[in-house]
Amino acid sequence: MSADVEVAEMTSTDVDVELEQLLKEARELLSHPWNSVDDLLGVLDQVEKVLWMVDQSPKKSMVKALKPLMKALIHNRISKHSDIDVKVAAAFCITEIMRITAPEPPCTDDQMTDIFELIVCSFENLSDRSSRSYNKRALILDVVSRIQSFLIMLDLECDELIVKMFEHFLKSVRDYHASSIISSMENIMVLVIEESEEVSVELLKPLLARVRKNREGVLPVAHKLGKGVLLKSANKLKPYMIPALTSLGESLDMYHELVAAICEGTSANFQNNDDNDSGLQQVVRSGDLVSYCAEEGVRVLGEGKFFVSDSFPGNERTKYCLTSKIPLGVVLAIPPFNYPVNLSVSKIAPALIAGNSLVLKPPTQGAVSALHMIHCFHLAGLPKGVISCVTGKGSEIGDFLTMHPGVNCISFTGGDTGIAISKKVGMIPLQMELGGKDACIILEDADLDLASSSIVKGGFSYSGQRCTAVKVVLVMESIADSLVKKVNEKLGKLTVGPPENDCDITPVVTESSANFIEALVMDAKKKGATFCQEYKRKDNLIWPLLIDNVKPDMRIAWEEPFGPVLPVIRISNAEEGIHHCNASNFGLQGCIFTKDINKAILISDAMETGTVQINSAPARGPDHFPFQIHILFTLSLHFSFCERRFQNIDGGITHPSDHLHSWGDSDLHVPFGEARTSGRVLNQDTSSGGNWPTARKPPVRIDFLTSESKTQPSPKYH
Repeated sequence: MSADVEVAEMTSTDVDVELEQLLKEARELLSHPWNSVDDLLGVLDQVEKVLWMVDQSPKKSMVKALKPLMKALIHNRISKHSDIDVKVAAAFCITEIMRITAPEPPCTDDQMTDIFELIVCSFENLSDRSSRSYNKRALILDVVSRIQSFLIMLDLECDELIVKMFEHFLKSVRDYHASSIISSMENIMVLVIEESEEVSVELLKPLLARVRKNREGVLPVAHKLGKGVLLKSANKLKPYMIPALTSLGESLDMYHELVAAICEGTSANFQNNDDNDSGLQQVVRSGDLVSYCAEEGVRVLGEGKFFVSDSFPGNERTKYCLTSKIPLGVVLAIPPFNYPVNLSVSKIAPALIAGNSLVLKPPTQGAVSALHMIHCFHLAGLPKGVISCVTGKGSEIGDFLTMHPGVNCISFTGGDTGIAISKKVGMIPLQMELGGKDACIILEDADLDLASSSIVKGGFSYSGQRCTAVKVVLVMESIADSLVKKVNEKLGKLTVGPPENDCDITPVVTESSANFIEALVMDAKKKGATFCQEYKRKDNLIWPLLIDNVKPDMRIAWEEPFGPVLPVIRISNAEEGIHHCNASNFGLQGCIFTKDINKAILISDAMETGTVQINSAPARGPDHFPFQIHILFTLSLHFSFCERRFQNIDGGITHPSDHLHSWGDSDLHVPFGEARTSGRVLNQDTSSGGNWPTARKPPVRIDFLTSESKTQPSPKYH
């Protein structure tokens, strides 16, 4: 060994010995009494200067010298001092020791808890740049964000302190903070979330409070910070977000964009071939529906009836009767492919709140999203066995499930399969919606811009694969050319392609569906219908097509295409349109476009249709509105709870919009022999404003046909 090396080693050793002595003296200074806060701050400054001279990753002897200094810094005389600047100075010295000795801090677990409490305290008022300890606070923040040693706090039951730290960051962050300060806050919170075994609701609560839509009093920079933390922790938070929002009683609508971003594979892309925006809306809508059913269920299920015997003639008051609602038992829910989440929830939520267990048989084409949804129910704490999911082809497992003796009720949405089910299952309650041929009646005084927009949206959204899509347009001959022109102009703007390209028209669900649609189209062409566009098809992708001059002998006039193909039938009067509606086997929904409230009400009463929309396309929802069905397939509706009869519906009329202005008598003759109002739901679009007149005019007159007129032959539509 050379002499130079020996001198260097001796010099290094001498320096270490000197530093160790300085550390010992610093510890002794902290142990002495001090006269004032300034005296103590001076001592802490001296400690800080000594620590700056200690190299990173010191020798064991140096670590041994640092341990008593660390103990002195977290002594109650300092860590519990009433002056915040003293606490910050002590915390700064401690973080320096943690930085020097990383990754093995010279302290016990008990000491680490005290250390973390002191550090969190130093983060409390980071927004105050005038504080004399502001720079130290910022440096502490930087060190904590970079030193993994602080992760030990996650194993020390410091949950309350961690939540408090999150709150300090989100309350104190300001636009004037350096980007390094904001990024340090974000890094610390992301690190805590990523390294936590489970993410508690309390931990997410301060973050969620900054990112909800309605966030009065929240600074934009705090919103950005909270959103950044949640998005960077997306993979970790996927299973926790929806249960956390549910636990907090928050509406998903306040967070739907964030939830979609975090749960990308289980939210925005949940729905089968739906576009992302609509798919996201359905997930948000489903979450809100669960909350609504929970609240409504408490009210409905709490209703009972009390009878006394003498309320009926001839009886004395010797008996009383108290009724209550009881669950049916096991409900088998079979939703359709087009909205596998929302239409599943509309069956699941009412069944569960009523006390039933439920078996979900999701559609083959929507099984993945349904499985994710069931997982959310389990994460929310639903007891094991209350809800189950069975996947498979209906042709293979359908009979086993529907005819199983353990099934007490079946809720089914689909097509002709429902008829087969009803014939096989016997005397158990059934709730079914089996399709629709939703008619759109356009009167001469209609707003054609509004009508054409509604037809395109109502008939072609989700490529027409909706039970409430516009399925046939019945337009007065005098305005038919103008309406068809406007509809064609709007159809020309629709994009066609795969759903991942955010196209308006995407492939229909199966090749057999595309073949069925093509058969209807070819039948109409063969029988003389007018194609407004060239018929184009590539595999399951069918381009939007409006078929004009459709006649009653064409299949498409009566059968439901469930695709982007829409027939137009020209009528000479409203009665002809009503005849066509009522000749159909379907009676799900319909719509009327007119500015005359008299005609709107008269026609809606005459239509054998469960729900009539006025100046708006058919649609299911809002979800607390009745979803009624008329004529064939009128077993029940989706909002059912636990009674043997599902639910009574009272017909109602909502406010008319400015599109309706006439309140005088109408010359319209309604072609039926009795007034029918029970079970009718009349919805009126109020999006453009408008109110009822302050004084309601006399009741609308209904002109019944005479016995002579009834004998006149009506148009043959079948």
